[in-house]
Amino acid sequence: MRWFFQDFIFGIIANALALLGVAYLLGDMGFSITPIWGYVVIGAMVGFVNAVVKPIITLLSLPLIFLTMGLFLAVINGMLLFAIEYLFENILLNTGIVFTVGSGWLSYLIAAALLSLLNSITHFFLAK
Repeated sequence: MRWFFQDFIFGIIANALALLGVAYLLGDMGFSITPIWGYVVIGAMVGFVNAVVKPIITLLSLPLIFLTMGLFLAVINGMLLFAIEYLFENILLNTGIVFTVGSGWLSYLIAAALLSLLNSITHFFLAK
């Protein structure tokens, strides 16, 4: 049980650092999270969505993933990022967290690709 809790906290920290990096790199495109503790909350939400929702959507869209040779996974990541933004805009209004990705589907794809890359880098360096 202790290892599960440590992995959970480690995943939230890694996601929060990756989101901070994406916000730094894509600040001009409109990617922002405020206040600063919002990175931890959004990081937990990204971890939950990637652990629970993404495997189900990936399994259901396997034919498209095979047809596009894996490129459809980027679309899935962008859609999940849009779903998280929608959740914080329309459902969790009382938390005080403002999470914006930008406008247009291209900003979601770029943000999702950078988030995946930076998340892999933070997991690599924090795991050692």
